[in-house]
Amino acid sequence: MFLGLKMRAGLKTFLHSYVNMCIFVSAIYKIYDTGYDDTVWERLAVLAGTVPILHLFCSSADRDRASKIPNIIPHYLELEETETYTILSEVQNLPEHRKASKDTKLFMILMNAKTEFLHRVRYDGFLDDHYVWIDAGISKIFKDPAATLTSDRKSVV
Repeated sequence: MFLGLKMRAGLKTFLHSYVNMCIFVSAIYKIYDTGYDDTVWERLAVLAGTVPILHLFCSSADRDRASKIPNIIPHYLELEETETYTILSEVQNLPEHRKASKDTKLFMILMNAKTEFLHRVRYDGFLDDHYVWIDAGISKIFKDPAATLTSDRKSVV
């Protein structure tokens, strides 16, 4: 029992210190014709408050929204300007088993562009040992956003 608590405390300390030695990367793009409400930007603001710095890829059309969120280093790049888009835009056949309303061609391109975004951050001069992709809307599952990545959080493990 005591060993389990000690290991848990050690893991908690490790996770807290790991956050401070990673480069976090995310993206927000309008990829659906319907709905591009402020909810995703509100979730991003919550997320940005839980990490030291967040590199965000987004359209230059979102410059005003991105500038209002602290802890963000914006990378303004149109999705159509990515290498991933150039390669995958010619693909005609999407996977047969998918949710057609969500898993669109642009969604598939964005999902595949994640590694390109990580690569771009690294080669834009932000050098570190660890790069972490974190989805912009992940904060919708945070039970306590203020304590999510703090060392005081009791439910990290």
